[in-house]
Amino acid sequence: MKEFPAKTMLLVTMCTYLSLSAEPPPPPPQGPFMGPPLGIIFPFPDPEGKEFEKLAQDLKLTKEKKDKIKSSLDKKENLLKEKVDKMSPLHEDLRSILESEKVDLTAVKSKLQEISNIQLDIRMIQIQGRLEFESQLNAEQKTTVKAMHKKRMDTMRSRREFISNPDRPECIVEPKK
Repeated sequence: MKEFPAKTMLLVTMCTYLSLSAEPPPPPPQGPFMGPPLGIIFPFPDPEGKEFEKLAQDLKLTKEKKDKIKSSLDKKENLLKEKVDKMSPLHEDLRSILESEKVDLTAVKSKLQEISNIQLDIRMIQIQGRLEFESQLNAEQKTTVKAMHKKRMDTMRSRREFISNPDRPECIVEPKK
């Protein structure tokens, strides 16, 4: 049997020690109703306005129409933020109810109903915002937006199918020659 050199053993020991004493990884990002609000047009908030500027350029929006749409979207985003900010305390309340000595199912049902109502409100704000946005576009711009949305949805579906497909081929790395 071949012996490992002392340097290799030292390196393996150090790496093992460092990995065991390392800080734990950060927690996963919060869920959609516990973290930052979801966007109206985009899947995530766009605080810098980069995505909106790109969309406005792709749709060839005039400055007036762009300002009008941006104002409308900002109002809806503020409504979304208000609703989303109410979710964390409700989830904490639900957690405390479920962790109590005796779980009151009536209180659980009531809290779940509150959460569901806010989730419904959030989704309706998103839909209303999307409809208001699309109502300000001409036919060509609407077609462009629909094509962009379809492309994004197809990309998301293909990623989901790849991840959930147990028959997917494993990644094979070709050896360098």
